Amino acid sequence: LSDIAGKEVKYHNPPREAYVAELSKAGVPQVAIDMGAAFGDAIKIGEFETTRTVLDRFLGREPTSLKDFLKQLYTPG
Repeated sequence: LSDIAGKEVKYHNPPREAYVAELSKAGVPQVAIDMGAAFGDAIKIGEFETTRTVLDRFLGREPTSLKDFLKQLYTPG
């Protein structure tokens, strides 16, 4: 994101308890909090890491790189 934004974008990785508490204070529904926390837990233990490259077969094309996707998402125009 820093490359795309042209300025430093800091990464914050709060403890699960702090994440849950802040979202609760903000009025986020508990089901959404639980889902976000569960995704965070899964990422932390490497649940989504893979070396398989089958996405192109599912899509029928080369997938968009993360950097290109983020550029499309966050760059005006």
